[in-house]
Amino acid sequence: MLAKLAWTEAAPAEPRVTFRLDGDKIAGTAGCNRYTATATGSAAGEISVGPIAATRKMCPPGIMAVETPYLQRLGAVTRYQFLSGQLLLAWEKDGARGELLFVPAP
Repeated sequence: MLAKLAWTEAAPAEPRVTFRLDGDKIAGTAGCNRYTATATGSAAGEISVGPIAATRKMCPPGIMAVETPYLQRLGAVTRYQFLSGQLLLAWEKDGARGELLFVPAP
């Protein structure tokens, strides 16, 4: 479950954003829509996320305000690491950098 959209930006409790890795596939819910993509990584912490496919339901603007930046950042992820049982995905796009932090779902 997404805990932070950035170090200084906590993810809202709703909508719930999830991330699951199964082999070379990632999938989850982005708040409103389900998504899937391929991901290739290395033991050195590098990762490349392929094009993201998502369902196309329309949701209220508040939910889309979380989903849209999440999917943009997820598509730009280049590194990963584990911190005390949490997953940190680092992204970089157009000179901007940031992190997505996930905690295990309760």
